[in-house]
Amino acid sequence: MSIEMTTLTLEDIERRRAEIEEIISQPDFKERQEEGVLLSREQRLLDELEDLNFLRYGHVETD
Repeated sequence: MSIEMTTLTLEDIERRRAEIEEIISQPDFKERQEEGVLLSREQRLLDELEDLNFLRYGHVETD
């Protein structure tokens, strides 16, 4: 088994967070999220955002 490692700069993290924020701020995304019918790829975006928040801030922001 191999593990892939990636080095991210703070700029990389912020850039990716901004990309994800743009996607999840769309009205159709919010609607599906409220209805609990996100596609698996959309849920992975939320998971990735949580991971990026942890990498950047050392904790996960909760609403």
